Amino acid sequence: MSTSYTCIGFDIRVWPCDGAPRVGLSDWSQHDAMHAAVTRQFGLQENLYQLLDIKDQETLDAVAQAIQANCACNLIAIQIPEPVATWQNERFGHPLGNPALSLEEFQSMGIDVADINGFFSVLSFDPISKFRKSTDLIDERHLDEVLHVVQLAGFADRGHAPYCAVKVSALKV
Repeated sequence: MSTSYTCIGFDIRVWPCDGAPRVGLSDWSQHDAMHAAVTRQFGLQENLYQLLDIKDQETLDAVAQAIQANCACNLIAIQIPEPVATWQNERFGHPLGNPALSLEEFQSMGIDVADINGFFSVLSFDPISKFRKSTDLIDERHLDEVLHVVQLAGFADRGHAPYCAVKVSALKV
């Protein structure tokens, strides 16, 4: 069994990673200068998830080319399970993502577990890291581990719940 993820937006991060690769900005910094330059150059806006809203393949390819030319930054694609994206869209009007966008140039870095409302990663949170004996992203082939961490996060930190699996893919790995 596998999980179908949908890309809900993009971000430009410092490269090489200046912390732990995670969905949240507290662990892996945004490359502010390149983010501002790309936003201006391509007329991009942030969506309700506060991620870059790239609507077509031509723009994605152009942004990817600009990122590839700058060795100090990386373009990451943030993906959540399709049922979660559908729920977020129906309930709050959050974007569903664009399934027509090809992410074939991106490589999965792994699965983070984060709250859906602010992308606060729980992988370094004490009860989670103690249970896993690791703070690394979860290998996406280990669905049991993803399930266990999502469930444990809901009990360990109700203030940030609900949590979901968040696939982090990057242009450069």
